Amino acid sequence: MAQQLPPALALHAFGGWGFVFWGVCARVAAGVLGHWLIGWFAHNCGEMHYEVKNAAVQGRNIRFTSLLTMGESWHNNHHAFPGSARLGLFAGEWDPGWWMLLVLRRLGLVWSLRLPAALPPRAQLRARDLVAEVELAKRRCDAIGDSKRVVLRDVLRWCWQRQISCEMEGPAANLSARVLQRIIGPGVPFRCVPESSRLCVTVQESRLNGLPGLSVALCRRHDWVWLIGLCMAPLAVAIENMREAFDVA
Repeated sequence: MAQQLPPALALHAFGGWGFVFWGVCARVAAGVLGHWLIGWFAHNCGEMHYEVKNAAVQGRNIRFTSLLTMGESWHNNHHAFPGSARLGLFAGEWDPGWWMLLVLRRLGLVWSLRLPAALPPRAQLRARDLVAEVELAKRRCDAIGDSKRVVLRDVLRWCWQRQISCEMEGPAANLSARVLQRIIGPGVPFRCVPESSRLCVTVQESRLNGLPGLSVALCRRHDWVWLIGLCMAPLAVAIENMREAFDVA
C-alpha cells in the first residue's frame, strides 16, 4: 500500500481529506472488491469455450465486464491458454489489455508477447463449442504440418459427437446388436423400436431419419468410415426429401 502514499499526499495538498478519501481509500476499496467479485463470477458463472479436464476449477467468460476489466473477464480463455498475452481470442471479445500491450510493443516497452499458437498443446484441453473446436483443430494441424482437410475432418467429428443417440428401427431391428454397433461405431447408444420402420438419429435437438441419419452416424466414426458418411450425406438428404414428398402426396 506504500504506492498509495504519493497520490494521497498530493490529493491532501490539493483538496484535503475529502480528496484523499475518494481518490485513494474509496478507489482502492472499489478496485479490490471489484477484482474479487469478477474473480468469483469468472469461476462460477458465464460462458465456456473450453474445458480443462481434471482441473480443480474451470474459468468462465463474463462478457459484459470485458471493457471494465481490461479483458480479464475472458477468464475461460485464460484457463485454456494461461501463457497467452491476449485473453479476448474470438470475434466480439474486446480486450483493452491486449490493445494496450500492442501500443507498448510499438513503443518498444514490451516484447516477446505470446499467443495461443505459440504455446505447447495441452492434452487435457477440450472444446465446448464449434468455434473453439475449429481453433484446436487448426493448432493440431499446424503442429504436425497437416492440411486443411484434416481440420474439416476434426470439426465434423466434433459436431457429430455432441449428444448423439441412435434409434435402430424396423428392418434394422432384425440385425444383432453387435452388427449394429459395428455399423454405427463404438460409443453411440441405440435402441430398437420394432413397431416403427425408420432409422432415427438425434444430434443435439435435431432428428434425422433414414439415410441422413445413417450418414451422421458414419461421420461420427474415428476412422476412414467418416469419409463415406460425408460423401453420401448430400445424396441421402435428397433421397429423404423425395421420400417425404411422396408420403405427403
